Formats: sequence, C-alpha cells, structure tokens
Amino acid sequence: EQAAARRAVVWLNNAQNDDWGWPYYVGGDSDANSTALGILALRTVTPQDRSARVPNAIDYLATLQFPCSTATGGALPYQAGGAASSLASSEAIASIGARLPVEPSTSLKRNPPCGKGSLTRLASYVAAQISTAGALPSDLGTGQDLGSTARSVIGLTAMGVGRAAVRTGTRTLVAGARDYALKDGVANPGSLGLLLMVAEATGTSPRSFGGVNLVSTLTGSMQ
Repeated sequence: EQAAARRAVVWLNNAQNDDWGWPYYVGGDSDANSTALGILALRTVTPQDRSARVPNAIDYLATLQFPCSTATGGALPYQAGGAASSLASSEAIASIGARLPVEPSTSLKRNPPCGKGSLTRLASYVAAQISTAGALPSDLGTGQDLGSTARSVIGLTAMGVGRAAVRTGTRTLVAGARDYALKDGVANPGSLGLLLMVAEATGTSPRSFGGVNLVSTLTGSMQ
C-alpha cells in the first residue's frame, strides 16, 4: 500500500503545472478543486512530501482568492475569473486547514473576520455563508450543498474557529443526513464517509446521526 501511495505521489508531482496548480486532466489548465485535492493527497501520504510543492500550491490558491472588499471575500472560484465556488472553497479549507481525521474541539473560537492570511479569509467566507444560510449554496444555483458544508465544518473544526458556523452546519447536516447519505434509499458511501468525519470532528454520535447509523450503513454497503 505504501509503495502504491508513493507511485501516486510521483504521478501527482509530474501532473502539477508550472503555476503550481493541478489540472482536472493532465495538460489542462489548473483549477482550485483539483489543486486542493492534490494538496490533501500530498499532506496525507506518509512519509510527508518535503518539497515545496504543497506550499507553492497553497500560494497558487491564494492568487485566485476574492479580496475581502468584495461580497464574496475569501472565497475561491473554480478557475481565475470565475464566480465564487462552494466546492472549491470547501475542498481548499478541508485540504489546507485539516489533517484527517479531525478530533473534536471543546473550545472553538468565533467565526473569523476576513483579514490577514489566505486560510483565515477562506474560513471567514465559509463560516459566514453557513451561519447565515445554514449551509453553503450549491454551485449549480439551487439548494444547499451538504458535501461542501460537511468539508467546511471539518476544516473549521480543525482550525479551531467558526463556532457558530460549525454548530449551524452540523445541525443542517444532521437534519439532511437521510436524504444526503441515502439517495432514493441507496447508500452513498462518499456521503456517508464525509458525515462520519463530521461526526468525529464534532463529537456527534455516528450511530444516530439524523436517524442514520452511519457506521452500519457504510459497512453494509460494501460489496
């Protein structure tokens, strides 16, 4: 398994663009989503990648960030020039702000203001969105994005900030757990896994998360 992980690291290193971002497909333009996932992979593998690839990739994301003076200050677009993206912003905060799995925190600080530091600005954006609307909005233009909300709750908890947002976001996720994790009655392993990480990060019971036993439902979906 470790050998396979190291081969994947080599592949990711070769796929990274000259601007230090990662593309959706090799040779394409860099985007925030793919870059955040690349960062998460390199920060998760053991032993850690000690090169400048991760810091440089984080710097690349900062170049895309909306300034605090705008209505979407702190957010990330999918690519430069695009609109604020819940998916890109949540993947970035989970990748940069967290090392998975995240342990519960009993002393979260308040929602941070948009100020110094790209990670703080990112936390400010997702925390404000969740506190105001209960969840991050879908990039498709309708409804809530529970996956992005879950990633943001995990990232905020890992950073030790966003007390109001974490509480509000967790309530939203608990309320929507059944529809999110059991689409048309069929278990969605990816959604269940995210909710399990939220449960771990927030100290919520994974065996009674909005009426869903996340553990048995996930293991029961194995084929």
